[in-house]
Amino acid sequence: MCSLDAAELMPDASEGTMNRHFDRRKWYTPLPSLHFVGMTVSLQFPVFLRATVVIGPVTPGPTSPQLARDVLKYSKAQGALLPPALIDGLCEEREGLQSLRNLDYLYFAGAPLTQRSAEKLIQHVPVKPAMGSTEAGAYFLRIMDRDDWKYYSFRPGMVVELQHATDNMYEAVFVRKPEVETWQENLYVADMKTAMISSHPELSAVLIGGQGKLKPYLLVEWKKNFPLTPQEEADVVATLIEEANKTYSDLVKLTPELVLFTRPDKDLVRTVKGTISRMESEDCYQGEIDHLYHF
Repeated sequence: MCSLDAAELMPDASEGTMNRHFDRRKWYTPLPSLHFVGMTVSLQFPVFLRATVVIGPVTPGPTSPQLARDVLKYSKAQGALLPPALIDGLCEEREGLQSLRNLDYLYFAGAPLTQRSAEKLIQHVPVKPAMGSTEAGAYFLRIMDRDDWKYYSFRPGMVVELQHATDNMYEAVFVRKPEVETWQENLYVADMKTAMISSHPELSAVLIGGQGKLKPYLLVEWKKNFPLTPQEEADVVATLIEEANKTYSDLVKLTPELVLFTRPDKDLVRTVKGTISRMESEDCYQGEIDHLYHF
């Protein structure tokens, strides 16, 4: 939780950076503090960047566009870091759109922003992407030109290489430097949700995805020697989902409607190390995954 302060040691820290946007301004995010964005805004912004944090009312589910609009209006926030779905909702009505246009900076995180919403905003307010994860912290990005709002360009200090994966797809890889490597097993934070579901004895593997979607999907592979009826499969997964969701925000909770079981003749794709290969597995089931989100 000191990554924003550590970023000031990067060689390009004196140039225009995200920190200069955050510094000494009043910022609002509706994302809860258990989410990395909420954690960073509520803890790092005021401590390291002397920013004022706007805390909106607590709601049982995701913040509505109407509530976010009022928070921005009455708090006189200068910056906001919002999920794209909320930005889309605000852009659909006049006062919500104006509340975004009045900001000094608007950042989006968690999913891509739609072209439609961006076109309503970029002539009035700088729109920028933010990237990070609970496991690794903030991924510091270059400040791009106005029309390049959708692109993620890593600062040199992040030591990111785009390495070829499959066909015309490249994977962003953080290159370790032996002279600064301090990794220890007891500091590694595993994906607890995946680990919890995978611990069931009748499951062979699971894959959680949903890039660009409002809700994640769950792809489940059963062990071959544990034949279950469709109803038994559904009951097992429903119980595991309920348990896994207890500690997660509504933004990332799993739902039974977005569960897909692999076919016996089409297993999830493994790497040479035996781990699940995400891109290849998603490619194998892309049609079925798309079908989940249309019904």
